[in-house]
Amino acid sequence: MSNLIDKNKTILLIVDIQDVLLPKIRFREAVINNTLKLIEYAKIADIPIMVTEQYPKGLGHTTTLIRNAIPDFKPIEKATFGCFGDKEFVKKLKKHKRDTLIVVGIETHVCICQTVLEAIEKYKVYVPVDAVSSQDKGDWATALQRMKDKGAEIVSTEMLIFELIQTAGTDEFKKILPYLKKSPKGKGSIVF
Repeated sequence: MSNLIDKNKTILLIVDIQDVLLPKIRFREAVINNTLKLIEYAKIADIPIMVTEQYPKGLGHTTTLIRNAIPDFKPIEKATFGCFGDKEFVKKLKKHKRDTLIVVGIETHVCICQTVLEAIEKYKVYVPVDAVSSQDKGDWATALQRMKDKGAEIVSTEMLIFELIQTAGTDEFKKILPYLKKSPKGKGSIVF
């Protein structure tokens, strides 16, 4: 059995990257840029994309860059912090019949962590450190450690994309490469 992620069993879950929350989030540019890279790869590789919005009436909607990058954008509105507390989310997730989640978004120590802790019971879960964040670095780091301790795979966006592709020179590789080259190393990076 391979420890590599399988794109044919994977769903990209984008959690609560909303306009009202973003200005307070550390490394928000990196979170948005890396989420956009994952969206582009998901479109290339036919990986389903699910999006949630936490109480959009008060926290606004998914930021425009992400909303515009997703074809047929239909977010799931939720009141629970963890996505699995929302019946509509669980119903839509089950329809995909996949067993692996890539979870990105904000805030790491609240909605991301609770979602991941719930998901670990039934799914293999990957959390890219550079596509999740919180207002406070301590909250972010503590949540990442807790998720890792409970069984989530803590990765980087680029590491994950290359693992999904697995082979250089393929059509997928050629199509995603321009997106990977867009932001130079170090710019918008998140450091533990």
